[in-house]
Amino acid sequence: LGLSIDFRVMDAENPDFPDGSFDVILSRNLTWTLPHLKETYIRWKQLLKPDGILLNFDGDYCRENNSQTQLPANHAHRAIDASLNAAYEHLKSELAPAQKPRPAWDQDILAAAGFRNIRIDRDLSRRLYQNADAFNTPTPMFTICAHNQTAVTEHV
Repeated sequence: LGLSIDFRVMDAENPDFPDGSFDVILSRNLTWTLPHLKETYIRWKQLLKPDGILLNFDGDYCRENNSQTQLPANHAHRAIDASLNAAYEHLKSELAPAQKPRPAWDQDILAAAGFRNIRIDRDLSRRLYQNADAFNTPTPMFTICAHNQTAVTEHV
């Protein structure tokens, strides 16, 4: 396609870009791991251009059952080292007390941060995995679309 892509590694909660740098901010399975989600959404809004869009694909991973006991024997992540799974469970236990049920919590934070036309799709997993599929994703995923605009507008 002839695209030039610049990959950078940095703090997701406070990316080092000038305000108004992006038309779209896209996140997948990241925001559940951020200890300062409110501040992150505020910062991401600053990074968006006027009428920019935040797209967030995530799950309420801190509220899933213990990942080892819930997964079938042939799960896609069965080869992951036990110490890595233990670190995952530890991360969930550290973050869970400060998190509220998602994505309703995200919607409240985004609205307070000034995002508008916030839409939540709780059926992402059902469309991705049309048959019940604990092999790939035992925790349902959701999508959030939020607009950086000063007033709610209809887009047709």
